[in-house]
Amino acid sequence: MRRIVFVAVILALSVVSSHSYGQELKRTRCPNGQFGFKDRKTGIMVIPCKYDRAWESFEAWAGVKLNGKWGFIDKTGKEVIPLNFDRVLYFNGKYAEVKLNGKWGYSDISGIFYNGLAALLRVDREREDREREQKESFSYFSKNYVEQEMNKWLQKGEFERTDDWQQRINEDNCKTKETELRQNAEQAFIAERSKDIPRGIIAIGAYDADREVFLIKNSLYGDWLAPVPIHEAPDFRANWFNLKKTPQYEIRNDRIAYAGYKFEFVQDAVNNNVTEQPKESLAQSEVVPGANNKSEVSIQSKLATDNNATDKQHASSKVGLQAGVNFSDLMNIANNSLGVDVKIKHGIQVGLIGEIPFGNTKFALRTGLLYSQLGTNLDIENVPGFNTTVSVKITLHSLHFPAHIQYKLGNSSTTLLLHGGLFFDYYLRLDAEYEKTVNGKKVEGDSASLLNDDNLANDIGIGLGAALLIGNKCQIGAGYDVGVNSRNLMITIAFMFGK
Repeated sequence: MRRIVFVAVILALSVVSSHSYGQELKRTRCPNGQFGFKDRKTGIMVIPCKYDRAWESFEAWAGVKLNGKWGFIDKTGKEVIPLNFDRVLYFNGKYAEVKLNGKWGYSDISGIFYNGLAALLRVDREREDREREQKESFSYFSKNYVEQEMNKWLQKGEFERTDDWQQRINEDNCKTKETELRQNAEQAFIAERSKDIPRGIIAIGAYDADREVFLIKNSLYGDWLAPVPIHEAPDFRANWFNLKKTPQYEIRNDRIAYAGYKFEFVQDAVNNNVTEQPKESLAQSEVVPGANNKSEVSIQSKLATDNNATDKQHASSKVGLQAGVNFSDLMNIANNSLGVDVKIKHGIQVGLIGEIPFGNTKFALRTGLLYSQLGTNLDIENVPGFNTTVSVKITLHSLHFPAHIQYKLGNSSTTLLLHGGLFFDYYLRLDAEYEKTVNGKKVEGDSASLLNDDNLANDIGIGLGAALLIGNKCQIGAGYDVGVNSRNLMITIAFMFGK
């Protein structure tokens, strides 16, 4: 009965709270000089006059002042931000702009002062992450599951006599029911959360006749060893593709965890059971009796290489820093103020490079944004407009956008990455630094921008490349681009970040 009363009280409070928030309140000043709030329609005092100052308007919250300090209250008079501050401004329901000890900052509902919105948002984000992490736990799920199912069970049935209902929900039966629901919560948790766990692709490997185990390979969770008696091993392999493979899960560290597979197949006159275990715990194998002329192969132990199987996911995106040198033949830079064609010869390239995998395959999109600076030196005589001998250093500044498909060749610690696709170059500036020689004497030069609307347009083309992946971070590679206006050989080194 105490449980029913508790639920009824909660519902009553909810109705009162909803009614309060539906009210339109207006500020009022009492004869004692203090402020409170009345219902705008009925004139009934809702929040008594006890504040020294108060906001005139009242939406969901209002700022109030008491004993020289400001804070916020809701329409029931409850403090939502403690009255700790010298001044308060707008409150959005999560945090407000406040002033404390002569400094403006922000506060959340805890009343803590943050010197800057960035600090508050970081704390708020961390709090949300903790709450999200908590909701993923079995303990959180179990608590809510038991409460919901218990409330359903406590309800009196339409066709249930009052005496029978009261007898059913007595204290002893309530304790028994709670214990039962806690046990059911584990299976309900696994059934709900297992839908989001990747299973990987499993394959049978070689058989070790001395140890009487099969090697079972999983593309996501590594290798397993399945103990199979040597006289049953040929049939086990022969029926591999006919097996019904059912994933098994368990609750580990308050989270759902992958525990392996249960295999079933029909085999005449055989009623054997084998438990597959990882390499380090074969001695813990359990044999479960079979039934209905079926053999069952169950994987119930932990992984040999990872204590939390849910941690391993598909390949993730990477980003890195790349630098390199270029050997170029940039053609057709004509109609500039020098009046000559210019051939760019060499330069550098630096920037960001990224890899976005296509699922759990060896293919990825390789793209990036790189800054290139290419240049050459020219000795030009009798240039029109200069009337002198000029030594010119030409420099082209551009942005390079590659979009390649990458293939990962090999699985060892040293891997070859092959990639090819399109590129686009956006030209920023074409500069000239020149030095004059007049009557055999050198004088200080000047600089000028040569690129204009009549000069070389932006470039587009195709490129091929390869890189040697050392470990999982360093890439040493080379590439060759062929564009409308250029030929470019690159030698690069990149350091990648990400798993």
